[in-house]
Amino acid sequence: MAPFDARVLHIVRRGYSEQDEPGEHYDVYVTDYGAYVDLIHTKYEPQGMLPLDEFGDNDPDDDGGYVEVPTQDLRAIRRAILELDDFVKADALRL
Repeated sequence: MAPFDARVLHIVRRGYSEQDEPGEHYDVYVTDYGAYVDLIHTKYEPQGMLPLDEFGDNDPDDDGGYVEVPTQDLRAIRRAILELDDFVKADALRL
């Protein structure tokens, strides 16, 4: 029997380099979709993975659908670098 892994984020690659920023290295993480997959074809099936909150009001009825979640393809993540400083600033503006 395989050991149970309760982490939600998993590292799939350490030291990944992006061609637009030579010399900069990143760790690549993926989200564990296990709970999401278990709900497919049930009455609790999610309508999407990451809901958009266009207006920042936590009201899903007036938003624009869901974010497309890319498959685990390292070529697809080249433009998916999370700049933490920019993320924190954007979140502070919403408060």
